[in-house]
Amino acid sequence: MTRALDDYLSTLVDMGSEVLTNSLRLWKNGVQSEQAFWTRWFETQGLEWPADFKERQIDRDVPSWLSTLFPPGRGEVSILDVGSGPLPKIGNKHPNRPVRVLAADPLAHFYNELVSQHLPQGTPIPVIFSFAEDLSCRFEPESFDLINCTNALDHSVAPMWALLEMTLILKKNGKIILSHRRNEATVENYEGFHQWNFDISNENDNLIFWNESNTINVNSILGDYCSIKHLTPKDSEYITSIIVKESYPNFDSLRYHRILRACLLEAMLEIA
Repeated sequence: MTRALDDYLSTLVDMGSEVLTNSLRLWKNGVQSEQAFWTRWFETQGLEWPADFKERQIDRDVPSWLSTLFPPGRGEVSILDVGSGPLPKIGNKHPNRPVRVLAADPLAHFYNELVSQHLPQGTPIPVIFSFAEDLSCRFEPESFDLINCTNALDHSVAPMWALLEMTLILKKNGKIILSHRRNEATVENYEGFHQWNFDISNENDNLIFWNESNTINVNSILGDYCSIKHLTPKDSEYITSIIVKESYPNFDSLRYHRILRACLLEAMLEIA
């Protein structure tokens, strides 16, 4: 385990799980507003986005920009959409390659109930339950060629932890695509799920996760085995970054899981 990664995990779970407890409490406090939004979205068939509501219900090709990131060859491409919401937008087919598309979200049980109420025909991509921070307990190591996360990682309990989990279930040379509004938590005044900002450092182009309490340099934590490049200009309102898993991390997975699971139930007890 690299020193930067070890330091991050220690920070997350030190002080009697205080950091993790606070992160979980803030996330839990945001659940109700997220549920209210999607309830209205279904009841109005898309709020001010009715075309989007209809499009999400049909089989459709994965977007062309995503297909440019496919691994070489003609074999099946495995894709995971993390924090997908109730009706994933990512698409579920491709004209020239077989694709296997899965979607995961911690509010899956609530979303699937909404789907059963409003769309009895079901959806092209069913959503399964998983926190982004728990992906390696839900999926086998190196299960996916591509992992997409759009406007969702900033809603997670701990985005760096969630991103680390994505790398564990990503194949070597696989890619993670992160697309998020720049510094959305500050724009939304830290309301609901908006507890983390994403930005790009002006000094070295490093990807930064930050809020009023923490600043995390993603490159320093993942840099030993991943490369990160940005597809959007520095001053863009939205940030799209591609993280490539170039090698296998020097990673003691047993120690990692012991560090986090040892304090997780304690943290859950504090917010119960």
